Amino acid sequence: MATAVFFNIHLPTEAGGLNVNLADPFALLGGALFLLSIRQRRSQPAWRVSHFNLHVTVATFWITVALLIGAARFGWTDWALTNKYLGWYVLMAYGATGALITASMPRDGMRLLLTTFVAAGFAIVSLELLLVSLRSAGLRLSIDVLWYNATGFAANRNAFAFQLIMVTAAACALNLRPRLFTAILASALAALWFAGSRAGWGTMVLLFGMAIWCGALTPRRAVGAILAATALIVTIEHVWVVRWIFSWLLDPSGSLQFSSLRPEIPIRPNLSLYEDSTMAERLRSYVGASELFVQNPLFGAGLGAHVERALRAAGTPLVIHSTPLWIAAEMGLVGLVILAVPILRIFRAEIGRARHDPTARLLVLAIAGFAAMSLVHEMLYQRTFWLLLGAGLAWLAAADRHSPVSEPP
Repeated sequence: MATAVFFNIHLPTEAGGLNVNLADPFALLGGALFLLSIRQRRSQPAWRVSHFNLHVTVATFWITVALLIGAARFGWTDWALTNKYLGWYVLMAYGATGALITASMPRDGMRLLLTTFVAAGFAIVSLELLLVSLRSAGLRLSIDVLWYNATGFAANRNAFAFQLIMVTAAACALNLRPRLFTAILASALAALWFAGSRAGWGTMVLLFGMAIWCGALTPRRAVGAILAATALIVTIEHVWVVRWIFSWLLDPSGSLQFSSLRPEIPIRPNLSLYEDSTMAERLRSYVGASELFVQNPLFGAGLGAHVERALRAAGTPLVIHSTPLWIAAEMGLVGLVILAVPILRIFRAEIGRARHDPTARLLVLAIAGFAAMSLVHEMLYQRTFWLLLGAGLAWLAAADRHSPVSEPP
């Protein structure tokens, strides 16, 4: 799961598309095994935060209520039933599987999960930077794998940026060797640059600040990672110069033109996130969500209401590009409180011990990254966050006891 969770597939549907992850079957299996383990022990699962089982139950109940409200107002829709409602159970399965790993293997579960997660993310980032370097050198492959923006295997640059943020948070919870840690951070920063996600850039700045405050990252190491990432970016963007030098050495007569060796498409990321058409769509989703909230402030307009209204008005689906605004519009103020309170409680409980507890550090950084990027994107259904959240909440080792998370892999 820690490897397959980075691979997303978008299946076309009438409502716009269904996001499927290669780790979903393993998550469903892990969630079922987690429930069976509870039944076998005949006791409720233990978490680092009190009453968490109640929070999950109430949240599931309210999402069901939002689905029924939407069905009563505009009928059953694939977007509400499949993408959002059944998708919620998939997210719970990811959290349960993370909890199953750390709870069933108290000594090595957390360390194994985080090490695999970071290694898989680092491998994908390395491959992505290699592909960008090949494009910078002017190489054209027979298959369309050299994108204008780095997306990894997430099929979306903002989702890829969020994966990079989660990898950074997980790396900060592991006691990695200094050079390896710096290499992972630098590679993540370089890939984030080529992804062109401005929300990802701002979130990473916040994450670095939080990591320095938690003691997971020293200012010197942060500066080193930034300088290394800058050098990597400059090198990749000027690989074509090396190609020109070799071409000149092979052809001193100069029959090859200098300008013809430059790549046809600039390597620097496409910042179309804030082009007029994209910004207009984003603002339209904010206005539509605000109108739904004003009309139904307490209980919301129902799950899938905004997409359904956009389909009826323009014939194309339009999602709300903000998680809090989406929850408020479709689940009301009650739903926003129900979903936000447990996350805030976890953050408040863990931030006080983040300096000396690696698991608390993981939870604080993951929640901070999730909260920041969710303000301008819909990030609730990003699987990586729920996998790390479930694993962290189930790890109950006290900060002053031997913790496998702090061992170098």
